[in-house]
Amino acid sequence: MPAHFLSRLCAIAATCCLLPGAAQAQAALFSSAPSVVSQTTCFTDKALNALLPKRSPDTSENVAAGNNDNRTRNEEMVRRLREQLDCFAFTYKVDGLTVDGHVVKPKRNDGRKLPVLVFNRGGNIRREPLSLRELVRDQMQWADQGYIVISSQYRGVGHDEFGGRDVNDVMALLPVIDGMPEADPEKIGMIGISRGNIMTYLAAARSRRIKAIAIWGGVSDLLTELPRRPEMERVMERLIPDYENNREQALKDRSVLYWLDRIDPKLPVLLLHGDADVQVSKENAVVMAQKLKEREQPYKLVIYPNGDHGLTKYPIPVRKELMEWFGRYL
Repeated sequence: MPAHFLSRLCAIAATCCLLPGAAQAQAALFSSAPSVVSQTTCFTDKALNALLPKRSPDTSENVAAGNNDNRTRNEEMVRRLREQLDCFAFTYKVDGLTVDGHVVKPKRNDGRKLPVLVFNRGGNIRREPLSLRELVRDQMQWADQGYIVISSQYRGVGHDEFGGRDVNDVMALLPVIDGMPEADPEKIGMIGISRGNIMTYLAAARSRRIKAIAIWGGVSDLLTELPRRPEMERVMERLIPDYENNREQALKDRSVLYWLDRIDPKLPVLLLHGDADVQVSKENAVVMAQKLKEREQPYKLVIYPNGDHGLTKYPIPVRKELMEWFGRYL
């Protein structure tokens, strides 16, 4: 996202701690989800205070720039989000490991079952919890549109396999969703960003419960992509078990083009990519679109001119595409 947009969202997150009752207990999120170990509000004092910006001094420069006026507007936006959304961090058990997850959802739904978006993040090993800033940026915007948004941090240091057994962490969210009284288990979509596209495609190959997916800056063939970005080879060596002796098969196992036939040919696929993406070539999306077309699978390909990996110049068009896509199929 562009700097001014991210700054605004960061400010939104930061000002949450100015609101009363930020760390008050919230109602139980799950009525039945045996794998869930714990849950707590995302708006803990520690998380919120870490993001608290200092008020700008009332100098003529700051007054002219409207710095504190901007802060006030952000406080009002946060108040609206806090009135309408709940945010939870939870832990759940997968393969004997404790994995971190998050849920953001509308507070008021009048008893209606809500569609669910599983958000599969990008990146490799994470050593720190998902920040409130990232939740605001990546997940609260979708919950604000009437979706329950759930995500996994994956299993982390010492266990991340970049699309190996860690895919179980995504699959294990399905029974967690079943344990949420407000979630509609028949309306589940997935968003995969960067590395998250591998998790999304693999999950779609393992379950027909996923009704639509969106792939943002995704890789469809690691065998052709790695020569374009050879530094990623070190990541694969570090994360993928027995990579040195099993390189080609390991990469194919994480590249949807080699097992597309395992995915439901009726599954709608939205492909978003920037043509100036230096981290993942747009050819991944172009080739994938061609394969989907050949098997007469519903898809849409959107290439953004001068768009980078994060499509930071296009926050509003990307949001519009995603909401229209999931609004149509969920």
